[in-house]
Amino acid sequence: MISATSAPADVSTPRGVADGALSHQQQNGNSLAPAIPSGIQPLTEAWNPPPQAVASAKPGFTVWRYHDFLHYVPPVDDALLAIKKDETVLWRDCETALLVGPGGVGKSRLAMQLAIAQILREPWLGLVTYGQPRRWLFIGNENSRRRQKEDLLAMMAGRTPEQIAHVAVFLQLHAIVTPEDADIELAPVAHPNAGSTAEPSALERWEATIAREKPGVLVVDPWEAAIAGGDANDSAATRETLGRIKRILHKANPRASLLIIHHSREGAAAFRQAVGFDASAFIKGSKSLRSMARFQINVAPAQDDDSSRVVVACGKSNNCTPFAPRGAVLNKTTMTYAVDESFDLAIWKESLEGTHAKSDCTAIDVWELVQKGTTKTADIVQFLSQTFLVSGRTAKRRLDNAIEKGYIVRTKPPGHHALGDRRPHGR
Repeated sequence: MISATSAPADVSTPRGVADGALSHQQQNGNSLAPAIPSGIQPLTEAWNPPPQAVASAKPGFTVWRYHDFLHYVPPVDDALLAIKKDETVLWRDCETALLVGPGGVGKSRLAMQLAIAQILREPWLGLVTYGQPRRWLFIGNENSRRRQKEDLLAMMAGRTPEQIAHVAVFLQLHAIVTPEDADIELAPVAHPNAGSTAEPSALERWEATIAREKPGVLVVDPWEAAIAGGDANDSAATRETLGRIKRILHKANPRASLLIIHHSREGAAAFRQAVGFDASAFIKGSKSLRSMARFQINVAPAQDDDSSRVVVACGKSNNCTPFAPRGAVLNKTTMTYAVDESFDLAIWKESLEGTHAKSDCTAIDVWELVQKGTTKTADIVQFLSQTFLVSGRTAKRRLDNAIEKGYIVRTKPPGHHALGDRRPHGR
């Protein structure tokens, strides 16, 4: 009998049929199949043996067939973030997403704002948050308790008691209280004292924390602190660490999602890659991390002289069309970001390429105009556009900058301005 695991040497002639053993009918072209001698299986049976239950102590992979997929009903409440309601879902349960940007750009704050928005079913930078509130658990060692408290209280200021109670239930933040709290590296082997009465290893703390909190979304911030060996360029360590986190996470909650906060490459040339064809390559380190994620958000500085303005773009979107790049500006009272309607993507690109004299037009120029008696919005925008060769949108953004810095204030009638309480340095 032909072995079910051996491939035939020649598709036209089955194994076990000697030369000249074909039937008279096949030799004369009167049959499409050879006469099968007794004891020889037909080719279809030899190549496709029927599935059999194999006794084994080791479980295999789950395998579905056509009718399994036919009768499978996907969850209707698994969406987390979308471009529009009921369509174009960017991120779902069980999926890994990345939030990528240079150090100090505001990644942690954006992630906390996203968590609160999803819990309260509010939009996030023009995108739609979805579904029932997820339990968000942040694990990381980059932000102090002081920073966490300042951001959290600012974001929740002015909220209703019901909203505050809701966030108190669904938002958990890893606080660095002891030296052990700061050690989140998922080393490839357990601590030598693991299982004894000594301090548990970082791996055991990960397992205990996730098993206790059972998050719907786990946020790792930053990735470099968690990866085994601390080397984000190590592809093997990247796959090993990410796989270990997902196994721990899905053991506690099979539907949980993962958000990894990671650094990008630095410099103007790298920032240009936050949008466009190279957007997925904006991330720093091993390609393995971005290949294992379904969705990636890129964050880059919008201006070199104003850290409150950022560019938010889609680095990767496996589920649907990427969302369009947008500017965002930080409200320093609520410590939340809002879409910057004055953001001009083309001008931002030009500023990074050195072809646009962005730095020649500043909030100080607006202050000087108002000081000299040019107070109407239309006149200020026209002067800046003609003098510095900038777009009307950029001129309006400089006007807004001057108001934010306190150099000028809005007055009546609408569309007029006066000098503010602050003067530019040296003026």
